[in-house]
Amino acid sequence: EVQIQQLKLKKDREVLDKDRADLAQLDKNLHMKEKELSQQERGPKGGVPSLKVDQQFKAEKKWLEEAAAKVDYQESQLEQREVALRRSEQALQHKEKQLSNDVHEYREAQRRIRDMAGKLKQREMELMDKEKRLTSELHACEEAQDRIRKMAKQLSDKDEELNRQRQELQKRFHECDECEQQLSIWQNELDHTSEILKQRETESTTSPGKVPSPNGTKLIVDLNNREE
Repeated sequence: EVQIQQLKLKKDREVLDKDRADLAQLDKNLHMKEKELSQQERGPKGGVPSLKVDQQFKAEKKWLEEAAAKVDYQESQLEQREVALRRSEQALQHKEKQLSNDVHEYREAQRRIRDMAGKLKQREMELMDKEKRLTSELHACEEAQDRIRKMAKQLSDKDEELNRQRQELQKRFHECDECEQQLSIWQNELDHTSEILKQRETESTTSPGKVPSPNGTKLIVDLNNREE
């Protein structure tokens, strides 16, 4: 818009310069006529210019003054337009400078955004890799937990079996203790019987005509049967 106004102002200036040049030429011609009239008034012949020539001269001079005033007014308006245009140019330059700064800041912001996007992309890739590792570790942990549960089940089964075997062993120990006690009783009875037999044998050897008691024979038979 400012450039259009500059072109229009340039054209108006050219037209105004042409009008001023034309007025200057007319003013020059008018002065020449005025000079001729003055010479005629002071000439040797003492001639006086005619009324028609004088009126025509005054009319041309008046028109020239009016045209000059019009040109001066147009030039004043043109100068005012030039001042306004220069202000517009200054405002436009300020806007252009501000726009340039804004563009620079925008490009800098774009650069920062691209950098941040690159860092976010890198961070995303790192998080994806970490997620894969964690998933793999979680899978391995689940497999380890399954193995631990299986081992715990096996240990529980073995513990139950060991408890059963322990109870069975304790039962056998108890039976063995009972057997040992019984054997101890039988051993004591046997020792006692042996002592009795020895005494009777001793008595029989000292008394040759005496027959052994049938109760001692019966006791030996009972002990033999128990041992079987």
